[in-house]
Amino acid sequence: MQKKLLVFVLLIIFSVLTIGSMLHNSATSDEVTHITSGYSYWKYFDYTFNPEHPPLVKLWATIPLIIIDPVLPDKPSSWEGDQWDYAKTFLYKSGNNADQIYFWSRIMIVLIGILLGYYVYRWASELFGWKAGLLALVFYVFDPNILAHSTIVHTDIPISAAIFITLYYFWKYTQKSEATWKQWSLLGILVGLCLATKFTGIYVIPFLVILYFVHLFFDKY
Repeated sequence: MQKKLLVFVLLIIFSVLTIGSMLHNSATSDEVTHITSGYSYWKYFDYTFNPEHPPLVKLWATIPLIIIDPVLPDKPSSWEGDQWDYAKTFLYKSGNNADQIYFWSRIMIVLIGILLGYYVYRWASELFGWKAGLLALVFYVFDPNILAHSTIVHTDIPISAAIFITLYYFWKYTQKSEATWKQWSLLGILVGLCLATKFTGIYVIPFLVILYFVHLFFDKY
């Protein structure tokens, strides 16, 4: 019970630090297009806007906007124009509360940061004991790089979480004499999430292949 309470307190501290920080941060250039494109996906079901990144994170971040229902400018005949101009029109020239839009979209990324923190604790605990897990979580919670990237609508923290959690379950299943088809199916879904989060998520596939053969080697010898 005490362990769970300490983990809970640390994750609450992480939440306070990230939310407190993002309230004072202006928008980054990428957030403008990520939020606008994500909301346009929900509205128009057209994924050609902002094709530089897969849609998953942008869709996830803009779920609260479905409820807020801000005004989205008419869909242009082509997305080939300046996407930043369209995004700025949506955020600043359509009568919307830009601060509210940024806040709720960023909250969704904070949630991913919390999830990643939990898995950092979980994996470290299973490897080296709960004290090591707690220490790992402390380093995570107060890491300036993690705190900064958990407060912006971008793909960095989501892809870190997706790859980390995928590798965790891969490691966990290789510890078993024989994993079930349900477990391998979950791993397949997690790999799919990596691919849908960021294009560089494809690197998780060679990682898993290499780790699998390393596992076979050490298991044999």
